[in-house]
Amino acid sequence: VHGGHYYAFIRPDGKQWLKFDDEKVTKVSQSVAVDEQFGGDTEKAPGYGNNVPLKIARFSNAYMLVYIRDSDRDHILCDVTKEDIAQHLRERLDKEQEEKERRKKEKQEAHLYTYVKIATEKDIAAQIGQQTHFDLIDFENADIHKLRIPKQAPFSEVKSQVEAQLQIPINQQRYWMWATRENTTYRPSKTVSPEEEETKLVELKEPQRFDVRNTMNLFLESPKLDPHGNLVSLQKADIMLFFKLYDAEKETLTYVGYAFAEVTSKVKDLF
Repeated sequence: VHGGHYYAFIRPDGKQWLKFDDEKVTKVSQSVAVDEQFGGDTEKAPGYGNNVPLKIARFSNAYMLVYIRDSDRDHILCDVTKEDIAQHLRERLDKEQEEKERRKKEKQEAHLYTYVKIATEKDIAAQIGQQTHFDLIDFENADIHKLRIPKQAPFSEVKSQVEAQLQIPINQQRYWMWATRENTTYRPSKTVSPEEEETKLVELKEPQRFDVRNTMNLFLESPKLDPHGNLVSLQKADIMLFFKLYDAEKETLTYVGYAFAEVTSKVKDLF
C-alpha cells in the first residue's frame, strides 16, 4: 500500500491478454496473466550457500477485478477520443507530455553540456551543524545553484550567467576548483586563473577527479572580506582555510568563516 511497483493484466478484446506496466503495454500469454494475476507464491533461485529455493509471495498486481456485462462491452471499452477527455485533464496531460519531451531532449543532449554546481559560503553555513553530512558541502543538495552550459563555451560564460542570475558583478566573482585530499575530504583547491577563464569547460578538469556525469563543482568566493567590495589579493602560495566552532556544552557545530594564509604559515600566525 505504501510503496512498491504494481501492474495489471487486462484483456480488452476478450482474446489477447495485455500487461499494463506504467507507460509500457505488452502482450502476454494466458498462463502468465493467470499465474501473476491471482497472487500465490513464486520460487526464486537459492542464494549463495542456501540450497532451499526461496518462496516469495506475488503482490505486484494490486488491482480490483471489475466485471462488465457482455452486452455493454462495446460501449464501455470503446475507443476514447481527445474530445471525450475533460478540458482540465487534457491540459494536464499536455503539460506532462511536454515535460516528458523536455527531459528526453535534455537526456539526448547531455553529452553536449557541462552541469556546473556552484557552492557559496551561504550554502556551507546552512549545512554545517544542520545536516548529517561529514564534508564541507553536499553537492547533491537541491539548494546548490546549478548551470547548464555548452562544453565548448569558455569558463567566462559561467561568470556571465552568475551575474545575470545572482546579480553578482563579474569583477566580484572568484572561483575555486575542488579536489579530493589524501584524507578523502573534498575541499576548494585552486582558483580559476584569468587565463583559464577563456578555456573551454570541456578542457577544465578538477584535480584527481574524472566525472563521467559531465559535472563541474565550484566554490564562489565573494568580496565580503574587503570593505570596498573588492576581492582580496592572493599570493601564489596562499591557501583557503575554513573554520568551524564546536560547542562542547551544547554539542553543536556551527560555521565561522574562512581566511587565507601562506601554505607555510603556522597556526599562531592566523591570529
